[in-house]
Amino acid sequence: MGEREDSVGVSTDELRYRADPSETASEAVVSAITAVVRDTEFERTDDVTSLPPLYDAVDADAMNQLFDPPWNEGDAELSITFVYAGYRVHIDDTGLVVVTDCDDRN
Repeated sequence: MGEREDSVGVSTDELRYRADPSETASEAVVSAITAVVRDTEFERTDDVTSLPPLYDAVDADAMNQLFDPPWNEGDAELSITFVYAGYRVHIDDTGLVVVTDCDDRN
């Protein structure tokens, strides 16, 4: 499993998650969202099991094909952003997932 990045400049309304080399894009997104939902800094009390399926927001198979591990070790050349369960999710080809809270609660 990847790890949360506690880097300089990360505010309480943003979570950065770095995927493991073998983790698929969809697995990285689910891990990041799980960390956010359980993170008291976000002050969310949502139960992870109550989240809608990821495929309601993005085609997970296509995302996994787009970001086929191993992850790019250089600068990000490819990224996508989508809204899932009230969170803006940004993932790039380096395996970095950035999750921010947003007002869209779809």
